[in-house]
Amino acid sequence: SRGRQAQPRQTLGVIWMAVIFVSDEAREDLTGIDKSVRPLFVKHMVKMEHAPPRRFLHGGAGLAVEDVGQGRIVCRVEGEAVSVLRLFATHKEYENWYRKRSWR
Repeated sequence: SRGRQAQPRQTLGVIWMAVIFVSDEAREDLTGIDKSVRPLFVKHMVKMEHAPPRRFLHGGAGLAVEDVGQGRIVCRVEGEAVSVLRLFATHKEYENWYRKRSWR
């Protein structure tokens, strides 16, 4: 997966700069999402370059979840890299995926 270089941004004296990597599975998810909602997901991923995800899943999986309206972005934060693993258009899709995970 290819990443994009972020410009550093200073917020309250702390600089966060991330490179966003998008998995092949997330790319497929994005193409399957309704065209009217797709820009919201892209905009949120750009936002993650400057503000790291804050809500992590339980169970020690090291995965973070970002809310995008009714949808969800599941990603892994490793240092200054954010790997987007899956995108879900609705909470129901995310919930079904979460229930099937063996680590919960």
